[in-house]
Amino acid sequence: MKKFISVMSLLSVGCLIVQSAFAVNSTGNLQVVINGIPSTNGVIRIALYNSSTAYNNSRYSAVGAYKTAVANIHGSSATTNFTSLPYGDYGIKVFQDVDNSGTLKVSGMGAPQEPYGFSNNPSATWHMPSYNAIKFQISQPSNTQTITLQHAG
Repeated sequence: MKKFISVMSLLSVGCLIVQSAFAVNSTGNLQVVINGIPSTNGVIRIALYNSSTAYNNSRYSAVGAYKTAVANIHGSSATTNFTSLPYGDYGIKVFQDVDNSGTLKVSGMGAPQEPYGFSNNPSATWHMPSYNAIKFQISQPSNTQTITLQHAG
């Protein structure tokens, strides 16, 4: 009986160690690479969303973003990193803040007047793409999203 209890205790401790190992590895890092930047003016503003509600309510701003970042432009690209993201679904929207105003300039009709882009690179000529169109999954320790800017018209 003592041997049985000892074996069960060891198994319980082993299960706790395995659970802890999985809990530690349930976050990933994300590198975001932005290409197609037409000039070195300004900075790239990045908004990372982890829910469709926050994304849909944000329109042209980063309101409700899970995390944000500002990346300096080097040539025609920029890169930033997000670390320790819980595994799950995310979406990104970016824009080149040419005049460093902190906001995306839009026309009277709501069309972006500065270069912009989204994760998964969906076309967004007449409307902001849905969260499902930009959604991707963080499910491993190292992840990359490459976004090509669309040029404002």
